[in-house]
Amino acid sequence: MPSLILAYKDDPAAVNGAEKLLCLYDFRRWEKPILGLESFRLGEVFLEYIDVEPIYFEDDRSRLVDSIIFLSRHSGRSMEPRLTVHVPGNLSGEASMGGKPYELGLADPGRVKRALQALAGAARELRLENWHVSMEGTHHGPTSLECPVTFVEIGSSEDEWVNPKAGEALAMAAWDAAQDCREGRAGVGFGGDHYCSKLTEAVLSRGIALGHIIPKYQFPKINFDVIASTFKRTKGGCPLGVIDWKGLKGWDRRLLTQLLEKMEIEILKI
Repeated sequence: MPSLILAYKDDPAAVNGAEKLLCLYDFRRWEKPILGLESFRLGEVFLEYIDVEPIYFEDDRSRLVDSIIFLSRHSGRSMEPRLTVHVPGNLSGEASMGGKPYELGLADPGRVKRALQALAGAARELRLENWHVSMEGTHHGPTSLECPVTFVEIGSSEDEWVNPKAGEALAMAAWDAAQDCREGRAGVGFGGDHYCSKLTEAVLSRGIALGHIIPKYQFPKINFDVIASTFKRTKGGCPLGVIDWKGLKGWDRRLLTQLLEKMEIEILKI
């Protein structure tokens, strides 16, 4: 089945990345969009523009594709230049940014790893020297699409969203994530801050791939069902939990390890 890269037409970062995809790769206009308004095709990869913000994009025709990669802007309080990748989902009862409470999107850790590697490589190649490259914890919608979903993002302000080199990095990451891939041993990540520095380093340097990640600050809001769902909502399932050991409070760490052992999930401490 095809992979679909989607760009919201009113998002400057998404448009930036989409324009660079059309420059860097030999996409041709396609007259039959799968989910979007305007479509371009290269092999089994489709680039389409949409008129709905990605976090609110729910479409049952998603069953027709193998994966969806959203090009997107990232906003952060620190306003630091960032290139990020993550999967969507609401880990708690809060669903103010799309999706349903306590519902997770379907993750494909291999695609997340490929996107992260591409972002890191592009940042070096394009000399984006002051840019941070990282994964993010699972957050926001959409949560009901019937295929794996990956967000690749430029942050954290308009200056970065329209940066041509950042657009190239976004395009490279989306293209790599759109390829059929089985990169690394699939797992779920736990602990650390929202940008998952230790987990990011582990994915880049070890033979593991993470999809859903529950950061430290989310632990007071989650329950057993959510933790179990992070594994169930991983494509192909995954028997591995990767814990940023110092990135969790002792009490949360003990409860988590007890739950994972009960679920017969292998634990990797980093």
